Amino acid sequence: MFDEEFSPQTLRRQEYRYSPDSELVNISGDAAKEYYYDQAGQLLAVGNKQQSDAHHAAATETFHYDATSNRLSEPQPDAPEQRRSINRGNRLESYGDRRFEYDRFGNLTAERRGEFGALTTYEYDCRHRLVRHTTPNGTVTTYTYDAFNRRLSKIRDGETTEFIWQGTRLAAQSRNFHADWQAFIYEPGTHRPIALIDGHKYRHPYKLKPKVYWYQTDHLGTPHNLTDIQGRIAWRCEYSAYGKVLDEEIFTDERTGNRLIDVRNPLRFQGQYEDEESGFFYNLNRYYDPGAGRYLTQDPAKLASGLNPYVYVDGDPVNWIDPLGLFKQDGTGFENSSANTNEAQSPPI
Repeated sequence: MFDEEFSPQTLRRQEYRYSPDSELVNISGDAAKEYYYDQAGQLLAVGNKQQSDAHHAAATETFHYDATSNRLSEPQPDAPEQRRSINRGNRLESYGDRRFEYDRFGNLTAERRGEFGALTTYEYDCRHRLVRHTTPNGTVTTYTYDAFNRRLSKIRDGETTEFIWQGTRLAAQSRNFHADWQAFIYEPGTHRPIALIDGHKYRHPYKLKPKVYWYQTDHLGTPHNLTDIQGRIAWRCEYSAYGKVLDEEIFTDERTGNRLIDVRNPLRFQGQYEDEESGFFYNLNRYYDPGAGRYLTQDPAKLASGLNPYVYVDGDPVNWIDPLGLFKQDGTGFENSSANTNEAQSPPI
């Protein structure tokens, strides 16, 4: 891709190498990395090849697990080790300066953070769906859903965001009584995004078309870049192995000084939508905490998904996805037929 008014330039180049067991072991090109696994197929370390010597990549993320794939400690370069406390039922009690509380159903209800225990609370409906999020400063966000767990709206500070669905895929969102909206286009039969259409009622008057931006994703379908029709990067994002946003940037037009896009891309791992108010990723049937690398509530699929009801893709976020918040699938999204994106249904349990 290249800018029409400037010389051609490569925006992003990556090559992938896999082991005989189909595990990703190496990414070369931009953001080059190496990956290491234990015998159970869990991700042990991520190496940054830009910081490596001739033979070994410098470890930028390392992970230790217990017998049910709970992450126990995370020694990181130039940072204190963060140990985790896991109680019975695989509930995360604490890590770093975060302390967690749960209800009798295993839903996360409170988080205390920092020296003074700044309190964030979470409330659920009878189907264990998050309906209210309250921050330490008292800001409240509420959520509504349909019968298939698809989120219909969220209200924060008097602003309502509404969501429109096509099966289990988010088709569009709108704010300010449809004055600002985004539509999403995906590869057929998957949750892998292809394009974002950005429309604004007052900035795009009659006869002025909404803007179209194209996704550049990795092997899992996770967005890393958005480009406009001239091939210019409008948005960029880099993530940790478990999906935490490490670096995000909205680019400006060098010729006008204006932003190329006013609303950042909210899509993360396939099937996940980031909520700015909490930092969690809405994942259809549950919410995912990318910092902790686990879900807030137990898996609705119960034992059909495995022994640990909170774990994300059995400790291997490099090779697997979970677009429904129920069970892991390979990166194509076709691993399990119950992930049919044309029907709003949960798999048979």
